[in-house]
Amino acid sequence: MSKIFLKHMGILMLSIILVSCENNVEKDLITPPCSPEPVTHEIIWKMGVSGQLASLTIKPGDTIRWVWGENDMPHDVNSNDPNAPGDFGSSIMIGQGMTYEYTFLEEAVFEYNCSVHPDTMFGTITVVQCSE
Repeated sequence: MSKIFLKHMGILMLSIILVSCENNVEKDLITPPCSPEPVTHEIIWKMGVSGQLASLTIKPGDTIRWVWGENDMPHDVNSNDPNAPGDFGSSIMIGQGMTYEYTFLEEAVFEYNCSVHPDTMFGTITVVQCSE
């Protein structure tokens, strides 16, 4: 095959991959999957996990499990956002593998963080009914 043909095929494949990823990202950010069963989502909770890495869109009934991803670093899951559920939040824990889980029952959008490292560990939880 000619070099020009291979170059154009490479560009075409890259374009298909980018469009596919773009559609998946947009779809996942708009509404959660419409599984009738509750889903448990995991976030590896460690220094530098913030923004998109620590933000999820889920449906009522889903659970998020934060898993501590490093040793010897104190972290918690905390929110001062008035839209957060009143009983949301963990104590400060130290140790890789520690977990905090919360099952979200009502629609809400709120910001949360690690109160020890609020500038480097933060995210947004969006709980919305899924659409089919």
